[in-house]
Order: sequence, then structure tokens, then C-alpha cells
Amino acid sequence: MKEGDKFIHTNIIGNKEHLTYSGTRREIKGVEFEFFYNVKGEICFFTDTEVEKMEKIDMNKKFELMSVMGQFGKNLTAEKTAEIMERDGSVVTGFVVTDKYGNVGIIDKGAVKWIDKDKFYGMMHNEIEFNGDDLVKSVESFAKTI
Repeated sequence: MKEGDKFIHTNIIGNKEHLTYSGTRREIKGVEFEFFYNVKGEICFFTDTEVEKMEKIDMNKKFELMSVMGQFGKNLTAEKTAEIMERDGSVVTGFVVTDKYGNVGIIDKGAVKWIDKDKFYGMMHNEIEFNGDDLVKSVESFAKTI
């Protein structure tokens, strides 16, 4: 284990917390502890037994996603995607693209749907409820606008 390694700790009631290893190991009253930072920057410490139960986050997934997205500089998107994949066991099945007008295309398992940029923004920022019938344009109708 090295400083900066990322882990997910599941507490006794099943809540998951993302942690970063600080690189510090200390003995306190005869017990060895490893020290971590949580997402708020607070220090946490755990015994070896607890550390063994933690899931180590595979940073290679993050770097692979970052390399796919690197041309756009969307590292935060890659980081969030990697965290969700680790936390939930999700897998990437498609992509989201934005055309020159700001409309958003969702490509998943061979299907393509287009969403108007304003409606997509509202959906992502909880300003409107997602209603696929209202938001999604067919590929054919979108193609006519180009």
C-alpha cells in the first residue's frame, strides 16, 4: 500500500466511504493503525483487520477513461465514472456526445438518442423531470437539422 492509493470502506451498517491512504502507519497503545483521508479531508484510521476488508479502487480504470476523454480534458467526468464503476459494479456500455449546437447524443449498445441541449441541462440539474418522450428526438429528425 502506498500514499495516494484509493479504497472503499464499508462500515458496520453497510455505508460505503471513499478513502485515500495517507501513507502513515502508527502504533497506538500496542495496536498498529493505518491512516486515511475521507472525501471531506478528515483523517480516519483503521486496524489491519479493517484495512484487509477494504476494496482497493483500480485506478487503471480511471486512467483508461481519462485517456479516452483526454482530448476533451474531462478528468472530473472520468473520475466520477471510475468511482461509480467501482462502487456499483457498473460497466461502460456507451458514450455521450455533444454536437456543435450543444444537443446531446446518447449512444448505448448500438442505439442513439438525441436530447435538446436546454432540456438535457434541465434534466441534469434537476430543473425538469426526465420524460423520454419529451426529451428524445429520433436520429432521423435530428439529422434533418444538420
